[in-house]
Parts: sequence; structure tokens; C-alpha cells
Amino acid sequence: MNAPFGRRLPQCPCCRSPLLGWPAETRLRSCNACYRPIIRIPSIRHAGVSHLRSLLDLGYTIYGVLTLVLVATFALSDMSALRFVKLFSVLLFIVGSVLIVEGYLSIRTKVGFSRRKVLRSQAAYWAGVGRFAAGVLALCLMLVGLGI
Repeated sequence: MNAPFGRRLPQCPCCRSPLLGWPAETRLRSCNACYRPIIRIPSIRHAGVSHLRSLLDLGYTIYGVLTLVLVATFALSDMSALRFVKLFSVLLFIVGSVLIVEGYLSIRTKVGFSRRKVLRSQAAYWAGVGRFAAGVLALCLMLVGLGI
């Protein structure tokens, strides 16, 4: 706890390590332990309160929402299959780049994430290798989809 104010230090949303020395005017920084990019998002309900979120998790969320919108648009409109494939290839770029960055950071720091667990050491390393390979595969599929 932060003794003079009775507040706890902010924690990284990924590895739960304390974030020391976050200047009030900055919105984006990386964790000291896992190097994941973290963004400060102001709360809608409470003035002066901010939420910390991983920028990589926001990338996954954006990919998921845009995929749902694309599939719904394809199902409910007269979009051609060729156009659907090209637009889906662009979405593969988003998820591929997020997977590559997350895999690289897991390999480098040996801190990774699986569902709701924090992985450390060799488990994080091999999860990072798998994510990196999946990201490279997604980028290759993106190139194939754009080349059609």
C-alpha cells in the first residue's frame, strides 16, 4: 500500500506487478516486468478514476468486434465472397501483429499469459514461440488473401 495516502499502487493488468512512477500526464507506458504496453483509460462513471488496460488486449477486442461486424455484413448484404476475403485478410493483419508482438515479449521476458493464468519460465517461453508462429502464419494468410 501507499502508506501516506492509504492507496494501493497500480498494478500491471497482465502480470500484476506494481507500476512505479507513472507520471500523471502520460496515458501510455510499458510494464517494468513484462514490457507489455499499457494504456490508461478514463472511467466513464467516475470522474478522476482511470482503468489500466493492455494495449494488446485492446487489439484482440478490436479484431473480434470488427470480425463480427464483417461476418454480419456479409450475411445480411450482397457482399461478394472476394470482397469478404480481402476484408478478412486486413483483419488478419491486426491479429497477426498482436500475436507476433505478444509472442516476442513472452520469449524475451519469459512472462506469458494463458487464459487467466500468468505463465513464467519455460512455459511462457514455449507459449511465446507458439504465439509468434501463429502470428507469422496469420500474416502469411493475409498475404495470400490480399493476393487473390
